[in-house]
Amino acid sequence: NTGNDRSKASNRGWLVTGNKFSPVKPGTIRTSYTYMNNIIERGRLTVNPMFGGTETTSACQEVRGDNCNLKGNLLNGVYKSTTRVTIRGSGNPETYTFPDGRDYVFLIEDDLRIESNIQVNPGSTVTFIVLGDIIISPDVTELDGIYSADGSFITRSRARGVDTPLTIEGNVIVNAGLNPGKIFDQRRDLGDTQNAICPAVTFISRPDFILNGPELLRYTNYVIQEIAPGSENVN
Repeated sequence: NTGNDRSKASNRGWLVTGNKFSPVKPGTIRTSYTYMNNIIERGRLTVNPMFGGTETTSACQEVRGDNCNLKGNLLNGVYKSTTRVTIRGSGNPETYTFPDGRDYVFLIEDDLRIESNIQVNPGSTVTFIVLGDIIISPDVTELDGIYSADGSFITRSRARGVDTPLTIEGNVIVNAGLNPGKIFDQRRDLGDTQNAICPAVTFISRPDFILNGPELLRYTNYVIQEIAPGSENVN
């Protein structure tokens, strides 16, 4: 579902169609919560709590609850929450900017709600791996990073005809858990005039998130071939 009943692909009705995505490894999306959690556990990487850790190890200023105001000088690393998380920011509009030159991975074993704009400058990477749904507030207009939901990715609406566009710099992966009925659920409605000329959600590629991402987000394809002694490689 990429639009509500009043929006459409474009004023010319253009749609991109074709074959549905098929995982390289059947039955597995490599950004799913289970897959990434297993990779982190097998690699024995340090995983810090989002809530309730020490002053230097936890990600959120709050000790408990689901509201998370991320710390201003957040350290590199992997952070995890076993409960629902709501990302908040500061200012008007609410905004959180990740520190420069650092890599972050957030594992959330529940839903993720985002109530703040999220900015990631070149040189840093941010990845959210979510077991449940990712739900975006209608007040959010800018999201940078990689967002993977085993469930749905939902852009909420404030009211019919009064919403503002959302720009996503990075990637969104929906239904990484390969569960029936999980979708990209776009609910924003910009009004009749704007719906005809302006997309409610715009994606901008950020190759730097892939090129500069932590190693655990990368994988290598190998070709293994047995060669008889004295023969030439046929590749």
